[in-house]
Formats: sequence, C-alpha cells, structure tokens
Amino acid sequence: CGANAISLDGIDMPRKITTVLLALLALAVGLLLLLDLAYLFHGSLEMFPGSEQEDKVTLVTAVVALSLGLVEAILFFLIWRLRRTNRS
Repeated sequence: CGANAISLDGIDMPRKITTVLLALLALAVGLLLLLDLAYLFHGSLEMFPGSEQEDKVTLVTAVVALSLGLVEAILFFLIWRLRRTNRS
C-alpha cells in the first residue's frame, strides 16, 4: 500500500478498482469472442457465398478468434495476479 492509497478492510482500493475494471473488460472481450465464434461456425451472411468468400470469412474470423482468445487469457492472468497479490 502506498502512502496515498485508500484502504478499506485491508484491501487496496485502486487495486480493487483495477481488478473490477479488468473483469468487466474480460467480460466484454468474452462476449466479442462468442459472437466471433458464432460467426465462424455460421459462416458468411451472404445468400450464396462462393468458396473464395467462405475461405476469406473463415480465415479472418479464425484470426480474430485467436486474437481475442489471447487477449482474454492475458486479462485472466492479470486478474489472477492482482487477486493473488491482494491476499499476501
């Protein structure tokens, strides 16, 4: 705890606020990931997409899904790390 940190029941409030904000961000990224995966499995919304269009959609949504998954993993690691340091 720094000299200017507000403490409530032994919890550093800026760290607690950061943890809550990271959890909300993780929720938002998780929702985007679910929407992207739904789009990946559903495919293009065109009436009669060509095979080239389907390949493009699959590639782009797979890259976005991997990127969002990586961001989600980083956010969960940061949340875990902040909660772990709060206990010690």
